[in-house]
Amino acid sequence: METFVTQALTLLPIAARWGIFVLAVSTYTAHHTGWHFPAVSYRRLASILAAFYGGYAALLTIGQYALWSGDWWGRHFLNTPLDVTLPIPLVHAFPGFFGGALGYFLFYSWGRFWLGAVLAVGVALLFWWFLRVLKRHNERFFEESETELGFLAALIAGWPQVLIFLAVTFLAVVLISIARMLFFKKSLTTLGLPFLIGACAALAFGGALAALLGVGVLMA
Repeated sequence: METFVTQALTLLPIAARWGIFVLAVSTYTAHHTGWHFPAVSYRRLASILAAFYGGYAALLTIGQYALWSGDWWGRHFLNTPLDVTLPIPLVHAFPGFFGGALGYFLFYSWGRFWLGAVLAVGVALLFWWFLRVLKRHNERFFEESETELGFLAALIAGWPQVLIFLAVTFLAVVLISIARMLFFKKSLTTLGLPFLIGACAALAFGGALAALLGVGVLMA
């Protein structure tokens, strides 16, 4: 039973990200073809996924607390404050938070469960800000709602696969631009399709591509 729960918790974020990706593709297709595909706004999908990241981190935190509460050695970790003089900026910033009885548990949970979620949302927000600035100066790169699609795609990729997303998106823009120029004599390429290609690559091949590009250490 414990193995089943562990496997289910491992697969849950993968399933959630793929599910949101499928809905993003469906929405993109509906916008560009007029076909009656299910369509949900990119911003709503991003809000759902961000909430999932937070909820999933909270679930793992609660599960870890319950697991450690079940044996003597685990209860020791639940009553171990951190030394606030340690050269760790986060601990220095919140000494009252990490210096209490749950200090070690909170620090462990932050690094193990929350940091990835915060980085995923933070990097996606920074990318969204960059896209909005870019749109103000070069609107030809974007169709309606594509800045929100870029934000969603970066969020789907997650951390640190968002680095793969950015690299593949850039490559896709170049290749699609060349193909459009050669076969359709069109010089302008919007970013919606490359965003989806980048997100798909990050989901499907994130681990392998991270190792190939030398950023695999960030996956640990």
